[in-house]
Amino acid sequence: RLSREAPRKLRDDRAHLNVFGLLILRPSPGAMLCHMQNSGKAAVAVALLLATTTSGAVIGIDFGARFLKVGIIRPGTGIEMVLNEATQRKSSSSAGFTALEERVYGNEAQNMLGKVPERIFIMSKLLLGQTLDSEAITDFKRYLYPYKFETDEATNAAIVRYNANSTYRAEEMVAFVLTYAKQIAEGHAGITVKDCVITVPHFFGHTERIALINSAAIAGLNVLSLLHESTAFAFKYGFDKESEFSAEPTNVVFLDLGASSYKVSVVSFSATVGKKNKTLGAMQVRGLGWDATLGGKDFDDIVLNLIAAEFNEKQLKGKDEVRQDSKAVGKLRKAAESTKDILSANTQYQMGIEALYKDLDLRMVLSRTEFNAEAERRGLWKRLVPPLEEALTMANLTKEEIHSVEVVGGATRIPQVKQAAMDFFERKQLGGALNGDEAAAFGATLFAAKLSTSFRLREFTVNDVYPYATSIKIIGQGDDSADDGTTDDDAEGGGSSKKGKDKLLFKAYTKMPHKKLITMTRTDDLVATLSLGEPTNVEGLSPIASFNITGVASAYARLLKDETRTVMGKPKVSVTFALSTSGLIDVSKAEMAIEMLEKYDDFEMVPDPNATTNATDAAADDAGTAAAKDEDAAATDDASSPSAATNASAASNLTNATAMIKVKVEKERKRLHYVTLKTVKTVLGKCTPISQEIISSCIARNVELLKAEQLRKTNAEAKNSLESFIIDTRDKLQEEGVAEVSTEEEREALRVQFDETEEWLYGDGVSVDAATYTKRQKSMQVLTQPIFSRFSELKARPEAVTKAREAVNWTLTILQTWATERPEVTEQERAKVEGMCTNFTSWLDDVEAKQAGLTLTDPPAFLSSAVASKLEVIELEVRKLIKKPKPKPPKVKPNATSTNETETNGTASDGASSAGTGAGDASDGDATAQGDEELPAHDEL
Repeated sequence: RLSREAPRKLRDDRAHLNVFGLLILRPSPGAMLCHMQNSGKAAVAVALLLATTTSGAVIGIDFGARFLKVGIIRPGTGIEMVLNEATQRKSSSSAGFTALEERVYGNEAQNMLGKVPERIFIMSKLLLGQTLDSEAITDFKRYLYPYKFETDEATNAAIVRYNANSTYRAEEMVAFVLTYAKQIAEGHAGITVKDCVITVPHFFGHTERIALINSAAIAGLNVLSLLHESTAFAFKYGFDKESEFSAEPTNVVFLDLGASSYKVSVVSFSATVGKKNKTLGAMQVRGLGWDATLGGKDFDDIVLNLIAAEFNEKQLKGKDEVRQDSKAVGKLRKAAESTKDILSANTQYQMGIEALYKDLDLRMVLSRTEFNAEAERRGLWKRLVPPLEEALTMANLTKEEIHSVEVVGGATRIPQVKQAAMDFFERKQLGGALNGDEAAAFGATLFAAKLSTSFRLREFTVNDVYPYATSIKIIGQGDDSADDGTTDDDAEGGGSSKKGKDKLLFKAYTKMPHKKLITMTRTDDLVATLSLGEPTNVEGLSPIASFNITGVASAYARLLKDETRTVMGKPKVSVTFALSTSGLIDVSKAEMAIEMLEKYDDFEMVPDPNATTNATDAAADDAGTAAAKDEDAAATDDASSPSAATNASAASNLTNATAMIKVKVEKERKRLHYVTLKTVKTVLGKCTPISQEIISSCIARNVELLKAEQLRKTNAEAKNSLESFIIDTRDKLQEEGVAEVSTEEEREALRVQFDETEEWLYGDGVSVDAATYTKRQKSMQVLTQPIFSRFSELKARPEAVTKAREAVNWTLTILQTWATERPEVTEQERAKVEGMCTNFTSWLDDVEAKQAGLTLTDPPAFLSSAVASKLEVIELEVRKLIKKPKPKPPKVKPNATSTNETETNGTASDGASSAGTGAGDASDGDATAQGDEELPAHDEL
């Protein structure tokens, strides 16, 4: 056992090391975790530990037309909302360029609408997959957005003319915003981020979804999946309230009125108890409704026009139009948006805009009554009801069967919007379980974690649906036989139709993901064309993609020419269509199967005609055994072969006198032959996706912009560092005590250099490279460093000397203690440390004497850092001695001879006289004495 003094000695030794200020004792990781568990911080400790071992972060992007929100989850942490450079959770979905052609994002870009509106891209999400004659482009012009549109010859999509030399596609403008999302996420997490989930309106079509994924690729993001905005809200809601659900469905309506569109969804939530009493939650989207063009922008436009009309009448006297000036419209747009938000909480608002147009100011009072009246005149309130009715009808639910109504989206703050929902559902209040600004980003991040292999999310089933019916038409040069039918992975029935006719592939509101298998009899290649819409409404079909499936004709012709095989019937072509969680349809598998009658060589056992009838029994037995083995092999190869069965029977009935031989025979068998077919997808529609070459060129342009941004950032940081250095140094020169360690000439030289540098910064040095700023700063640091070094040493040097002498004294005391209590530390080792302490003390006395002869403005004789470095050598030597183990005491060997004699004498004394007993006692005493002499000396056993 350990001596009771040992813990105290160990504490003293460690305390001694702490005197040096060089050894920081830390508890072990296990002790830290134990302590944090006891203090209620175990989760934080474990989270931090896991965060340092992996970096598989994923993000969820709530990509709205007006605002952008990003959530992130890293291994070992919960979901966090990403903060932008202004520490805000919500950023503008805007991007563009300054007058100096520097790219800007987010709120910085939005704030420039009143300065360079033609250079700022806003609402760019609405341009995805749009042609020049689309309703979305018409709305951009009607709402006075500062875009000049042209048609892209490569894709037929609308593009924006930026200047005389360059244009920007919608994919590229959206990529700017997604690049910003990636940057702030990486800045927040401190690691590289690549995988993401992006929210989209559920009414987005095939073209818009592909365009958004291409935008993400340009931004350097990998889209794990797209996710409907309403589903993201519902996922967050269900995940939080899972414990409140039961097997009976809970029906919730999510009403989302965002900046550009109005969406309604009906979702049923349920929960069942699985293995080990674990609750398994699930959600099913049952109904959807929407108005793709009704959003907050319509209400912003009301305020903008009310303000403009007032300004035209009061300030311009009806002689001019403020809305003709793009800069003025940019100012009006910003003011209209903030005024709408204020009127949502107040009945009226007195607003003002400085120098709105021609240096004229705007001052006016706008009331909620005027706002509501104009919205009523435009019919906006009436448009809130139809999507609600559509969603309920599709869900096959009544108003009474709805348990809760949740409102999300920025425009739902308008009182009349909430009132419309309450009136429709006949309720006095709506649900408030969700944070409308952040819930979609949280839901998207949860879904990203669910898809990622870096996380294990508790089980919660998300059953989303694709709102559009999808039809298919198959054409080709093949025969005129009818398709065999269709089957899907959930056995939702099939059907048959003639080739060249449209038929239903996926019905409306099909669950995602989903697969459907189509089989048909064909001898030639085929083309499958997919369209959105019901096959019964041929004129209303909108083609989205075609799949050119080849390899049927060539494989069939090749098999017909094969002399070893005979084609039996016509080939069956099987094509599997997959509807992904992103709402995209692709061919996941295409193959041809054809039945073939093929010839093959086999071996059989037959009687040997040349064999004698006098064979031995042993030879006959061997032949029988061989026949049986060959029979098994033949049966395995083709159990249905009649010749094999006959030969096997014959071989088994052979007598022992018959010799067998193996002969080669030709047989036939039926086999299905499979051929994998090649599939080439072509996206169809009014406009087509950008090609891989265009994506590559957009990526290259984005990379160049990122390089320029990084260069500007580096230069700006260097410039800010120089400015901060000048300001901070000026303040430090005024501190008490600095004048004592510096001369007036030194301080005046610094002041002159500071003034010259500031003048240069706002003149010729306003925009130079980082190296120039750094060089200027270093040239001034050469002058300031000696002054502030002397100033800091005024306090640091005496403190270092005092602590050093204490450490040396303590060391000498410990060495004296070790002389008696630590015999494992030899005299030579103690003498070595004592000598080191003596040398250190002599050096310290010498440099202190030199320092005493100097003035405060002279270079110091020694620094506090020199004391610490010399003391560290002694500390390292003492540490070695502390770690030196004590010698183990030798094991005690018992005296076998004495023990045996004692046992013998004791046995003999049982029937002996008193004299015998006395002899036995003497013998025992001798044995004990002998044992004591042989035991080694020791402190404690």
